[in-house]
Amino acid sequence: MTSLWAWRFTRRTFQYLDVLFERNPRLRERFNRFRENYLNRCEYRQYGLNRDDLINEDCELVKTALSRLPDKVIFDRSFRIRRAVFVSSNHEKLPPEEWTKPEEDKSYLFPVVMEVVAEQDHLELMDQKNGTETGMTRAQLMGANGTLRKPAK
Repeated sequence: MTSLWAWRFTRRTFQYLDVLFERNPRLRERFNRFRENYLNRCEYRQYGLNRDDLINEDCELVKTALSRLPDKVIFDRSFRIRRAVFVSSNHEKLPPEEWTKPEEDKSYLFPVVMEVVAEQDHLELMDQKNGTETGMTRAQLMGANGTLRKPAK
């Protein structure tokens, strides 16, 4: 089960890599070549899955992020996962024309999870201050759907 600290570490790692790649563009090219080679060898595309379909739903952060996605995206994710489980249980792979193409393998869940982590960090910071500048508690800041509300000024 992935916890909040693991997602924070992931976010900080990507921030560090962005700074590193800004300083050295050739390193970014090498990393991207390595990344594409690695993703092709993972074989999840051969089962029709996207990269974010592999993120486990057991973590509360991921459940919150999934609740913020449109119903069509959640339905498509469920369909891809069920199809992959069925094909894998038969010890087969999808025909090549049904594989996920690299240009179709876009991240749809990871950015939302990073938003949830940022909101959790913000709420923890406010909890450390024993409330906010506006005097609202954590429960008052959270909306009915679990998203962070902006306090009225």
